[in-house]
Amino acid sequence: GGGGASRVWRGGTATIGPAQSSAFDGDDGDEFADPLAAAARFAAAFREAFGDGGPAWAVAPWASAADAASRAHRLCFVYLHAPRHDATEGFCRSTLCDPEVSRRLSRECVCWGGDVSRSAEAAALAGALGARAFPFAALLVRCSPADASSGASPSSRTATLAARAEGPVSAAELGRLLDAAAAEHGPALEAARAAAAGRERDRALRAEQDAEFEAALLADQLKARERARAREAARAREEERAARERAARE
Repeated sequence: GGGGASRVWRGGTATIGPAQSSAFDGDDGDEFADPLAAAARFAAAFREAFGDGGPAWAVAPWASAADAASRAHRLCFVYLHAPRHDATEGFCRSTLCDPEVSRRLSRECVCWGGDVSRSAEAAALAGALGARAFPFAALLVRCSPADASSGASPSSRTATLAARAEGPVSAAELGRLLDAAAAEHGPALEAARAAAAGRERDRALRAEQDAEFEAALLADQLKARERARAREAARAREEERAARERAARE
């Protein structure tokens, strides 16, 4: 089908959970339902078709990639690949493989891609994200300000749609979308990063204090054993002296 006009949305409010079902029919039977195999197949196919200049695709199921973004306190970039659309090849070559765009995506986001015709997860995400035209890309946030202070498990959260782009979006447009998402969600991500760093510092401090306590306890125990051995040796010497005195008197 044709690529159509591009449309860009910023600051969306949609919230999605794990992608589990799909209205698409896959081309590969059981492989269509294997998320890890589908992710690996997409990354390999992208490199084969467009070279190594694109984003660093996460070879993982979608939920694992989203959790990785949450743990790193970064945006999650999702690209839904529709190979039959006329605009797809140009978008991959000119936008996703643009050196600046590729560098920013790999540095600022965890990037996940999936072929909607060969991945159940990609097809399900297309429905969950309301994709109406392709190429389709979205920026998702898997962290909220509450998560930053509570340390909630990533798997217990949903992902919020920060922005999406449909159709043949240019490298400049995608760059502006990244700028807008970073401006809107950067403070919350930075707060989460700072909170995590604080928890890690506290954990490291507690571990250091525990190690120091254990070392001091061990040193005290060694000293106590040394004192006990010294007392035992003194008692043995005293008993030996007394025995010699008795023997001398006899």
